[in-house]
Amino acid sequence: MRLFLRDLLSSEYILHLGYRQPWALVGILGGPPTSTVEDAKPSQGNGTVGLAVAAKDFRTYDGVNFRITAFSGWIKGVPHHGFKVEVSEGIILDLADEVTSWLPGDRIVVASTDYSMHQAEEFDLLPCPECRSNQVKIDGSPLYLHMGEIVDGVDMRAEVGLLTRNILIQGEMEEACYGPNHCQFFNFDTFGGQIKIQRDFTSVHMAGVELKNMGQQILGSYPVHFHLTGDVDEKGGYDPPSYLDNLAIHHCFSR
Repeated sequence: MRLFLRDLLSSEYILHLGYRQPWALVGILGGPPTSTVEDAKPSQGNGTVGLAVAAKDFRTYDGVNFRITAFSGWIKGVPHHGFKVEVSEGIILDLADEVTSWLPGDRIVVASTDYSMHQAEEFDLLPCPECRSNQVKIDGSPLYLHMGEIVDGVDMRAEVGLLTRNILIQGEMEEACYGPNHCQFFNFDTFGGQIKIQRDFTSVHMAGVELKNMGQQILGSYPVHFHLTGDVDEKGGYDPPSYLDNLAIHHCFSR
């Protein structure tokens, strides 16, 4: 039996355990030796021996990290043994691209892969020294299923975007809807800020900016709006051409 368990559990100690010797093991049945963690304490014969404790981290298919801890020992002649399963802080996401520029404290969005846009979810990033260059650790558990595979040749993977930028421009919002802002449809303030560029402007080059609570329920009131400006490149006399690059526009009230 011990030989069978040694091969099944990849145990180094099981063949040499003594009477009432504390021993703990956590591993994968039939797995390689590297999948097993174990501990054994010497038997002293006085009825009290320190606990043998073995703990190993695992990860589910959907990215939830958890730790299994097993223990056994004798305290004043009384056996103490058991195990516990603890969910580790944070969930690690595997992404398609390298994201080493994303930092702890940044906020990301995971797009919906359902018919409902309301299944998009936001998370803050946690420190993750164990992450690879294409991985991030988030601070919560998703409420909804987000696809992460290519199914029958169709790329169903959820987009993951960084919302945080070095510069934040946001509208100042009231606690509730007010005035002629279609309050019969909204119970929150929808009169956000706007950036409007008029004809014959001098120069516009905006990059790396986060826009939040922008736009209004009024025609022509958008987060960023080139209003009747004509061509904004060399053809219109702008050299270098105007551009908007790498903006994060979210929680806004018009397109």
